[in-house]
Amino acid sequence: MGYLPGALYLAFMIAAFMGRFTLLLHYTTHISSSPTITWYISWIICPFFGLPCDTYRYHHLYMHHVENNQIPWDTTTTNPYQRDNFLHFIVYWLRHLLFVSFELPYRTFMRRTAKDGIVLSMLLYSYYYFVYWLYGIFPQFTFWCLFMPYVTTSFLFMFGNFSQHMFVNPDSPDCNYNLAYICIGEGANNDKIFNDGYHIVHHEHSKLHWTKMADEFGDNWEEFLEKGAIVFRGIDNMMVGIMIFTGQIEKLVKNHYVGLDENILETLKHRMKPIHESKPTF
Repeated sequence: MGYLPGALYLAFMIAAFMGRFTLLLHYTTHISSSPTITWYISWIICPFFGLPCDTYRYHHLYMHHVENNQIPWDTTTTNPYQRDNFLHFIVYWLRHLLFVSFELPYRTFMRRTAKDGIVLSMLLYSYYYFVYWLYGIFPQFTFWCLFMPYVTTSFLFMFGNFSQHMFVNPDSPDCNYNLAYICIGEGANNDKIFNDGYHIVHHEHSKLHWTKMADEFGDNWEEFLEKGAIVFRGIDNMMVGIMIFTGQIEKLVKNHYVGLDENILETLKHRMKPIHESKPTF
């Protein structure tokens, strides 16, 4: 039907459903209440959001949370990058886009089991072949409904992860309280993203149900601040990344920071410097 309908579909899908679906997928991957629904999401819906069938758990659950943003085995670690430099983010995104199909199976083979590495490789490459085959039959459908969502989703996923792990304390990069931050209040959009703004809580208690995350932070907020956790009010993690990349760090601190650090501006700048060595998790 031409490019315009496809472009409009893609734009509408991203604007209306991308954030909510991917965070739904995120939490159903951690806590599955229905094997049937989990199967349906992983095998039927995921491809239309640019995710190869049943592979998200290998990336997020088996790698990101196990390795915890650490070099070398978390292939999406933000540590080696200057995290207020947009060009560094582009390199970060392109690494994922172009090499995840090689790096993730290798990491799974080396750090999980050989069987899991083989299964993941079969899932990825059979899916890519299926998309290639389908393109020969329905090129417009395949391009706009499967291929372009893969490109845009990878960008948005990596932008979100880069933003969430933008302020990493180089003195304790493996500490959950120091490798992410928390977004609270109106404007954090936690009601739309399954409380993903409580990202420190999620890393600290990955099996905690999303409805309990706000209470976990509210009951222990003093401990979070004492351990160096960074808290923003009235903004979500995507906007935090946008403000940093557009040079609005002073505005971010003035309008959204909540905490005890009187030198928070210097702290944030310090935490965005590259970390070339991390404490590996064995």
